[in-house]
Amino acid sequence: LNVNVLNVGNSQVGGVGTLTINGGAVTAGTALYVGVNAGSGIMNVADGGSITISSGKNGATFAMSHRGIGGLTDTATLTGSTITVGAKGGVTDYTSIGHSGGIATLNLEAGSTANFNDQLLVGEKGGSNGTIHVHSSTLNMGTTTVLGAAAGATGIICIEDGTAKGADALVIGSKGKGTIEMMGDKAALAANSIELGDTAGSKGTINAQGGTITTDLLTIGTSGTGSVVSAAIIKISEFFLISPS
Repeated sequence: LNVNVLNVGNSQVGGVGTLTINGGAVTAGTALYVGVNAGSGIMNVADGGSITISSGKNGATFAMSHRGIGGLTDTATLTGSTITVGAKGGVTDYTSIGHSGGIATLNLEAGSTANFNDQLLVGEKGGSNGTIHVHSSTLNMGTTTVLGAAAGATGIICIEDGTAKGADALVIGSKGKGTIEMMGDKAALAANSIELGDTAGSKGTINAQGGTITTDLLTIGTSGTGSVVSAAIIKISEFFLISPS
């Protein structure tokens, strides 16, 4: 299936859209939206299926819960499958899990891989709620990855015996609330820099019950509130800052 823009659950009257891919491949030329306006979206990809969103002249876009109203739920589940948004270099590609209203959940299960180039926002605008579950799978984060971008937004990444890596800058709680939870000895989180609680009023938390955290720079509480509760192994190659402001 090849389309330019793919909407899953785009309705003005509360409809539900479902996309199921079993071993097949879908390519969107510029954008994929799951849950638009008053519609709810459900996407299931399994058995080695793949979704690719190409970089058009304005970059690739993958957004879940792309609406201005709350109370709706959108879910995407990959089982042994792959999603790729854009490509390295060129124009800026963009992924938003929990764009502007409702509850968005992306589940990566059973050896799945998500490749998010450039920008990844989990809980973007006020009132949004975004969660990524990484269960025995790999999340290649955007170069800039932000959890809880705006005031009133909530972003969560849960890593259970999986890996989240690849960000140059990982901000956990920019203006809103961001959380990373880690479970299992194989859980791994890696980014060049990790910042918790960026601006006044924000809150960033890492709750690691196991696994490994690797970074060059860890900053806990820049101008907001940062907290790390960890039973994980933490490897910091350069600097460790607590409330630098």
